[in-house]
Amino acid sequence: SDLKGYRPDIVVIGFGMNDATNQLPIADYVSNIKTMIDEIRKVNPECDIILLGTMLGNPMTQLFGENQPEYTQALVNIAKLYGNDGVCVVDIGAMHADILEAGKIYTEISANNANHPNDFMARVYAMNIMSALVK
Repeated sequence: SDLKGYRPDIVVIGFGMNDATNQLPIADYVSNIKTMIDEIRKVNPECDIILLGTMLGNPMTQLFGENQPEYTQALVNIAKLYGNDGVCVVDIGAMHADILEAGKIYTEISANNANHPNDFMARVYAMNIMSALVK
């Protein structure tokens, strides 16, 4: 019902940080994402979907969800289920790991020093999403 009146050509689905932190079973996460894709495709079967793997949670925080990469892998598996036909995955977690390895710390890239992107990471998200649109 949230899509009533909309017929999007492209949709970015970015869920997983809280699901991973709260340890939602992967099967439930997959079911939720597939339901979103299927509902979007009912409105426009040609709609391209970008599945967005999240940044990594800070391992120093109490609620760190260390399983974000597993949720991103689940997105990769979902894209394969759709035959990669108009469904792709942007792995922000991999880019985030590279940024951390390069020497950035969570206070420099996180709005809450745990798992929410600040303006720097929002730009990283945007650049990576845009890269999925260019061959």
